[in-house]
Amino acid sequence: MYRELTESERGYIGRKMVARGVTAPRDAVNAGAFLAYAEPQTIRQFFTRHPELFLDGKYWEDAYMTLDYGSPDVTEEGRGLVRARYDGYLADAVWLAGQSPADLERIGREALIRARLSLKLLLPDTAE
Repeated sequence: MYRELTESERGYIGRKMVARGVTAPRDAVNAGAFLAYAEPQTIRQFFTRHPELFLDGKYWEDAYMTLDYGSPDVTEEGRGLVRARYDGYLADAVWLAGQSPADLERIGREALIRARLSLKLLLPDTAE
């Protein structure tokens, strides 16, 4: 999965690992922990390509691969809605991560509340 990232994304992750003093970067890559060092937009794109790695109790409890409405088309429509909901949460998180402190002072309260709620919804379901 690491190889499907762009060279720029892999470079960013590598530089972030160096900055954080990761002494076994290959181990982090092999374990899938490389996403902890990725830019927010990279994580969002990775989720879009691999929602099955995050849902069905792997990180969030929401059903995804276990959804079955008895029809492949309807099941895919249901999965699409789950992907869209989480993509919205991730889009809010990416947007918030890109704001400077000065930007945050100018942004409306409602937008900040929405972004905060999205961050809360992105916590793993095991977190309280």
